Amino acid sequence: MEGAVTSARALFAHAVDAEVCLPTGAPGPAASTWVAGGFVRIRVDVPLVPTLYANQQGGFRVSCPSCSENVVPVFAPVLAELRSTGAARLTCPRCAVCTPIAELHFAPKAVVGRAALVIADAADGHLHDRVLRDLQERFGPVAVVAARVSAR
Repeated sequence: MEGAVTSARALFAHAVDAEVCLPTGAPGPAASTWVAGGFVRIRVDVPLVPTLYANQQGGFRVSCPSCSENVVPVFAPVLAELRSTGAARLTCPRCAVCTPIAELHFAPKAVVGRAALVIADAADGHLHDRVLRDLQERFGPVAVVAARVSAR
């Protein structure tokens, strides 16, 4: 977990250094260099257990990587297990292959993580390609998950 937290904090520090955001997370003068139209804030999220970062409104599809079966009908208990224990596996009702939650196929994209750099209320759901390439060169693999978050 420490590696993920360190990486998320290093990404935040890089955003501050590049004037993408202020140390408070508010947009800096270069905010639109990362996201077209800017954003409202950036923060580091460090949940107590691994978390599924995904679209929270409008739903998403989850399928078995072995047989492509739609596993959404049996996904809720697996997500609850992830939230309570920090690990979870799903047994496909069609092919019986047991798969860790992080290896399931999600559409739109979703990832399980120990920490994240959250860009909130972004005008666009994507980082500019050159920014993503730069971040990957500096910090290694970086996953971008566009999520509409419930206002509730």
